[in-house]
Amino acid sequence: MATAFLDHPRPLAFAHRGGAAHAPENSWRAFEHAVGLGYRYLETDVQATADGVLIAFHDRTLARVTGHPGRIARTAYRELGGLLIDGTEPIPRLEDLLGAWPGTRFNIDVKDASAIGPLAQVLRRTNAWDRVCVVSFSTSRLRATRRALDRPVCMAAPPLGAAMVRLGGSRGPRDSRGPDGSRGALRLQRRAWRSAGPGRSGLFSPAASPAAVSMAAPAGDAGALAGGSAAAGPPPDYSPRLLAEWVDRTGVMCLQVPHSVVTSSLIARAHTLGLQLHAWTVNDRPTMERLLGLGVDGIMTDETVALKDVLASRGQWHPHGAG
Repeated sequence: MATAFLDHPRPLAFAHRGGAAHAPENSWRAFEHAVGLGYRYLETDVQATADGVLIAFHDRTLARVTGHPGRIARTAYRELGGLLIDGTEPIPRLEDLLGAWPGTRFNIDVKDASAIGPLAQVLRRTNAWDRVCVVSFSTSRLRATRRALDRPVCMAAPPLGAAMVRLGGSRGPRDSRGPDGSRGALRLQRRAWRSAGPGRSGLFSPAASPAAVSMAAPAGDAGALAGGSAAAGPPPDYSPRLLAEWVDRTGVMCLQVPHSVVTSSLIARAHTLGLQLHAWTVNDRPTMERLLGLGVDGIMTDETVALKDVLASRGQWHPHGAG
């Protein structure tokens, strides 16, 4: 299932939401700035309008970014024409972004089930299969996206899959201890994932167990990911063999995790399974340096200038179009 998406020299530098520290998030100006710096990898989110137009937009609602009320899924694309991101920037369509920079690659977070069909249509029209990596916080949404696509694309593991990689196999060096992970239920998955930080509990707490992950999973998710059935039963076995089978079956090619949960042992487990490990969202230089020292395969940042400078100082900046 190999695709060309990850074939750039590592570490990969991702402009998160286009590089939101330098221009409004997910705006033409942000993406243009990142491409001008030499970024090949652009991270964005997608939502679909009521008439099926796929736009680069993080939230399900318009209010935070445009100041206009309403849900995107209930708004026709023509109604977005007068709305501006932060009052200055038009909302881009994903198809237009793909067409503007044919050599760039997009890490795409599918934010809603309504975006799955339009994403498949955009990839067919643009033939951009090797230029995208698809990710979602939802295991079922990612699975539905895989079924909707005509060809294999790079896919990142959902949070539950990434947690199983962390818990499975030989542990290697011990991760630093943190608080008990019993509150890491998947009903709190998005909150724990988005707010992950040193000392926080959840699926990535050093104290979390396979049983906790299994008990937290919605019906069918843990069993399906680990190769078992959807029926309730004992916790799935997250052995290296079953994890390798899951990777092969699902086509997952990378883990993308909060930077605060990255350890040398997690990177080693990912590499043992043939997966790259990318950390998000990293906006300070000391953390960038720490993660690069550990050997991460990619970093996502809003601070695109800072990441470029750090990589260049280490001889690891590989701009798009160079060489």
